[in-house]
Amino acid sequence: MDEGGGRGEEITGKLQRGNAMVVFAAVAFAAVCLGFVVYNKKKTARKFEKAEQELYRKKIERDSLTGLLNKEGFYLRGKEFLEKHPKEQASIVFINVENFKLINDLYGVRSGDRFLQYLAMVIRELCRDSKALCCRYEADHFVTLTLESLGEMKGALKTKQFKAYFQPKYDMQNDQIIGAEALVRWEHPQKGTISPGVFITVFEKNGFIGRLDIYIYVETCAFLKRCRDDGIPLYPISNILL
Repeated sequence: MDEGGGRGEEITGKLQRGNAMVVFAAVAFAAVCLGFVVYNKKKTARKFEKAEQELYRKKIERDSLTGLLNKEGFYLRGKEFLEKHPKEQASIVFINVENFKLINDLYGVRSGDRFLQYLAMVIRELCRDSKALCCRYEADHFVTLTLESLGEMKGALKTKQFKAYFQPKYDMQNDQIIGAEALVRWEHPQKGTISPGVFITVFEKNGFIGRLDIYIYVETCAFLKRCRDDGIPLYPISNILL
């Protein structure tokens, strides 16, 4: 009996210790799960708070008609933009629709608004592949802030992305061509044809315009030589009209 009783007590003790370990493991697991839930809850709350702040910021920084930055948003984002790229040169391009009031007067405010929305879409598309900030500054005035990449410009010259075009001058009285004006377009491999109105302001500011002028002069001379070699009559070509 004593031996049996001792064995029974031993078994009972082991069971009690086993139960205690199970309880401890369960409590520990519950604590870990609770901690994980609390952590995830706080993390999710921070994400929601950050998203709400970003949504509010966009709301107060965006022009309600065009979706572009408004004046306040442009100042704020522009400051952050320049601080993020301290070693880069930047240019501001100002775009104004001349006599825009006539559109509203002739076709109504709704048509004027649709025109501004279309113009904003064009500006956004032109700046899509760049680091530009686009803004409807006020009314029919738009502004873009662009980084200037001399490396890209030099590469464009080297690979002949700038193309010379020649616009004929026609004498209506004598009914004949009397000359031409040299024009330039940037045929960008990713962005397509870029109008001089987009890049000339930047080139004038950073001094690259002189290199472009010389490049177009050379292209013009090569064009005249080809005309002469092919027996095509030569006409005077005026200075570059950008």
